Amino acid sequence: MARRAVRMRRVLAAALDALLALALAVALAPAVGETVARRAVVAFGIGAPGSWWTGPVPFVLGAVGNVAYAVPLAWLVLQMAEVIGDASPGKMIAGLCVTSDSPRPASTRPGSGGSPGLG
Repeated sequence: MARRAVRMRRVLAAALDALLALALAVALAPAVGETVARRAVVAFGIGAPGSWWTGPVPFVLGAVGNVAYAVPLAWLVLQMAEVIGDASPGKMIAGLCVTSDSPRPASTRPGSGGSPGLG
């Protein structure tokens, strides 16, 4: 039963990381997304006559493009938080931490309701 609880915390941590990455992407979209989108228009010839990037494709990219372009940067920032702080924000919120250098998955923090060391 304790393994199942740890597994559910891992799922929760991954979901929280994804939501935080999306929220960060939305926050970064006006600056980062706009810059990358402008570069993509020039690099891929989006909207140019005779280009494959005409019709509904640029319209859809324009609608979600700024956020879509900012998602990789937001995900990288969250992963760097794990490198610097030994846990991603989702793992911190879910109460998970790395307990050893072995390649086994993270376990719960002592005193957080789970059994530490269960992989």
